[in-house]
Amino acid sequence: MSVVQRQPGAEAKTASAATLSQPVLVQLPEQQPQIERYLEIREVATGNVVTVIEIISPKNKQSGEGRNQYLSKRAKVLNSQSHLIEIDLLRNGTPLPVNPNQPSDYRVLISRVEQRPLAQLYPLNLRESLPCFLMPLQTGDQEPTIDLNELMQSVYEAAALDLSIDYQQQPKPSLSEEDYQWVQHLLSEKK
Repeated sequence: MSVVQRQPGAEAKTASAATLSQPVLVQLPEQQPQIERYLEIREVATGNVVTVIEIISPKNKQSGEGRNQYLSKRAKVLNSQSHLIEIDLLRNGTPLPVNPNQPSDYRVLISRVEQRPLAQLYPLNLRESLPCFLMPLQTGDQEPTIDLNELMQSVYEAAALDLSIDYQQQPKPSLSEEDYQWVQHLLSEKK
């Protein structure tokens, strides 16, 4: 192999063949696709979105592209004729903006079209049960009661999370010592 260099007004020069360096073969970590899931309640006759239910992901609570994309999506829903339910069960990261800010471990936000710019916020801390609320639908429709605590308990049991989570270890992010002792007391009562 040779490389030919041509300079204006000069004849071609040939460089001698170089010995190729030998690479080391490595394996790249597998990239897990990041899927953001949400639920839309639609009107059967028209297909119009009535209610959007969002479960907040870690990407939504960290600065960067994921948060920016979600805030853009959130603004689009809030400027539409669709209701929004945001469920944030993550203690880590920066909570999504509401005014006034309500510090809490977890949040459930319900934004009804007819009440905007006001919204219902359920700020919750570790020791509190998840809320029970009415899911906003179209005017005149009977709104079902959503018992979020019962739903999460069902998911917990169906996924057998008690077998895959080591409750003897501090979670990430760590709990306060007082909250950690409270969790340990609950676990000892279940035995």
